[in-house]
Amino acid sequence: MTPSPADAPGAVIHFRPAEATLRLEPGESLLDGARRGAIPLASSCGGSGTCLSCLIRIVDGPAPEPSAADRRLLSAKLLADGWRRACQIWPREGCAVQVPPRSAAAQTVRALAGNDVRLVPDPTVRTWRIRLAGQPDDPASSLDDRLIAAINRHGAARCQAVDADALRAAAAFAGREPVRLLAALRRGELVQVLPADRRALALAVDLGTTSIGAFLLDLRRGRTAPLCQAGITNPQQSLGGDIITRLNRAVHDARQLRQLQRLAIEGINRLATTLCAQAEAAVTDICDVVVAGNTVMAHFLLALPVAGLAHAPFSPLLRGAADLEARDLGLAAAPAASVHLFPAIAGFIGGDHVAALLALETRELQGITLLLDIGTNTEISLLRGEEILSVSCPSGPALEGGEITWGMQAARGAIERVTLREDGEPRLQVIDGAPPEGICGSAVLDIVAELLRAGLINHRGRLQPGPERVRDNDHTREFVLVAEAERDAPAIVFTQGDVRAVQLAKAAIRSGIDMLLQAAGLDEAQLDQVIVAGAFGSYIDLDSAIAIGMLPGLPRERFAQIGDAAGLGTRLAALSHPHRAQAARIAQRARYISMAGSAAFQRQFVSRINFRQPAAAGGGGGR
Repeated sequence: MTPSPADAPGAVIHFRPAEATLRLEPGESLLDGARRGAIPLASSCGGSGTCLSCLIRIVDGPAPEPSAADRRLLSAKLLADGWRRACQIWPREGCAVQVPPRSAAAQTVRALAGNDVRLVPDPTVRTWRIRLAGQPDDPASSLDDRLIAAINRHGAARCQAVDADALRAAAAFAGREPVRLLAALRRGELVQVLPADRRALALAVDLGTTSIGAFLLDLRRGRTAPLCQAGITNPQQSLGGDIITRLNRAVHDARQLRQLQRLAIEGINRLATTLCAQAEAAVTDICDVVVAGNTVMAHFLLALPVAGLAHAPFSPLLRGAADLEARDLGLAAAPAASVHLFPAIAGFIGGDHVAALLALETRELQGITLLLDIGTNTEISLLRGEEILSVSCPSGPALEGGEITWGMQAARGAIERVTLREDGEPRLQVIDGAPPEGICGSAVLDIVAELLRAGLINHRGRLQPGPERVRDNDHTREFVLVAEAERDAPAIVFTQGDVRAVQLAKAAIRSGIDMLLQAAGLDEAQLDQVIVAGAFGSYIDLDSAIAIGMLPGLPRERFAQIGDAAGLGTRLAALSHPHRAQAARIAQRARYISMAGSAAFQRQFVSRINFRQPAAAGGGGGR
């Protein structure tokens, strides 16, 4: 009999390879204990028991009885070997747990690409090098007066007030003798004072659901090429791999909303600290922070109630830009540093998409352009002259590896490319050449496209029996990518349910494109260019995306993958106040096409679920 969680006493658990030990609280699952102890352990479904991302192995000590759900999902051999899901066990006795690399969800900092756009620097926070007079023997003379006088000697500078934290910073340098300093002003207020040989910095942040990217910039340089840049897995992953899981948590428990805010801030602060160390700077040199994220992530960052975003008509509390100070959030920056959040277009078309649209203005666009940022929620905009039509598609986490049986993030050990030989044997490309641990999003598209090409799934998405690598187990049919005999762990498979998840995702995206084209009175053949943005969009094989019907069957020369456009947009806004103002105009100009409750969208969605018959495939979709 499976033990009741409420009856389970706390046990001492040792986690490997983290080499961390903690005592579970009574009634606490292994996953919840790991979260409380900040031990990296993935949970794509947020602990609801619908995925395999928290799969672990009991390697020392008694293995808890498997839950009914684990008995259905894992074979008798795997259960006998100690495999369990952390969300499904409440250990009564101490044991040692081995966390596989796929489940470790390590918060590794990784490098990001940073495109370089030159512009005339005109930031919201402007800097001047000043000569601060020494303290005179005059009881009426104050430091703030001397700072204002020193700044206003510059013809273009107009300082009217001094922030209290900036005054404290200046006091550390002021004395009887004159001193040269760097003054940072925001709209007439002094917000930071630094030694004259230091640089005033800006931090541009792309706050994504899956990962957070950050770029450190010199405010006085007119180049978006950062001093350094890095990305990190969003720490909120521990509360759910997709935005809907986190949204539901926040709606039902205000404490979870605060926890989501805390995790987002911790991620940004870790990146700020890392980047400043690389640049040999202090975090207090950061005088401006610009953040772009989807609407829900922006609400999480500000701890705003999100109930309106959890159900139709998906109304946000905040749609416009928000401006506050770093100390309001506890960000690692100068206390009075400006924090600017990009405006959103609608409930599920957020500031990250506005930032991507802003970045597109650095390209010489000709004709009719379609911009896609593919993810759990896919944002799509159609641009024709000054007209912008935008739509959001509930594509789900499948295309990023979430809720795929063996899905994982694009990290060491993730299968990132798949092709099938003529005999049906898979050829795998694994990140860092490591032993395979799971499947990331780019490979998900490849697998479906290759199975479709090989006739191993039909146009309705049914896996076909026959080949050795297609097998039936107790509850589903699956294609075996890596067999048990090839690794000392469960087989890495792609199941019938995974195929269905991809069908739903690609149908949502393609239907969104269809709805935009219908609203504009256009046919897909009239699209001059299709631009795929975002980290995930940079790595997908466009042939695979076209082959499964996710993207229109247009000539390949009409497609472009441009990487982190949102990251470029945030950098433009950090270095140029006019670009920041332009982002606000873009958000106002865009016309949102709502699909919530739309019968036309539902009809289109149903018509796009099936795959095209292989004989009819064309338009550049073949491999």
